[in-house]
Amino acid sequence: MLEVVERVLDFILPRFCPLCGKRVRFWSIVCDNCLNAFEGPLTGTFSVYQPLDGTYHFWWYEDVVEKAVKLYKYADRFSLAKVLAVWLDRTMRYYSLHNLPVTFVPTTPNAFKERGFDTMKRVSEKLERIGYAVVETLTARDVPSQAALSRRERLRNVRGKYRTLSETWLPPELVIIDDVYTTGATLEECARVLKSQGVKHVIGVTVARVKKDQISKKTM
Repeated sequence: MLEVVERVLDFILPRFCPLCGKRVRFWSIVCDNCLNAFEGPLTGTFSVYQPLDGTYHFWWYEDVVEKAVKLYKYADRFSLAKVLAVWLDRTMRYYSLHNLPVTFVPTTPNAFKERGFDTMKRVSEKLERIGYAVVETLTARDVPSQAALSRRERLRNVRGKYRTLSETWLPPELVIIDDVYTTGATLEECARVLKSQGVKHVIGVTVARVKKDQISKKTM
């Protein structure tokens, strides 16, 4: 019966992959080719700066992954939160992080007004639905734009941007998720704040990582 309903809906309301334009089944968000375009997560050794205890990423910030992030954040493609969650889940399972509590980088007030939603909170809710223990730990204040800033300038810019929510339970270990890793300043500041409140280990996991030679181009 459900298959019949789906065929009728496919005929009446055809759906297309927002990433490539290919027609997809009614209940699908993106096509299988785009969802599985890359054999993430990225492997290899990345520089890790304290207070982070590790960083892991599904793929580079390019092609399908970059388009998915941008459409989700800036073009009201809210359903893509589930796709980002799938990529994060694959990354955390690959590195055996899926049993750790997960928190997220919160959206600033100005960004919330512009977009109408908390970017990573919505993604974390998708992770929670598939069994992750999600803990909301941080709140953010507005700071000047970080576009075109160097790593050192970004570190100064985000200082004091985040604080822990009052009366929030903080586990000894946390995975903190974000959409894009550029210089690492945001995740490092979040980790610093969390550790100042008693968290022992903080590992950052992002959907994408910007290549070093692309940082200025991707943030302008």
